[in-house]
Amino acid sequence: MRLSSIDIIRGFAILIMIFANAYPYLYPFEYCPKLLRLLFSSAAPIFIFLSGVSLRLALENGKEIKSLILRAFQILFFAIII
Repeated sequence: MRLSSIDIIRGFAILIMIFANAYPYLYPFEYCPKLLRLLFSSAAPIFIFLSGVSLRLALENGKEIKSLILRAFQILFFAIII
């Protein structure tokens, strides 16, 4: 079961991260304003929050913790390779 609200929030976090990483290339000689920097730094906490929410929902749906840990290690493995 997928929740569209989680997917929408994840999409916003991805957009924030894309803009944060592109800002120095788009405006190389401009200093990033503090409010914009605060917005850009919110992407990682959003992802961590969504990871916790997704884990809780997976446990409520009856998935075993062993399979969830295995999946987390698979994702980490591929992230390290990339």
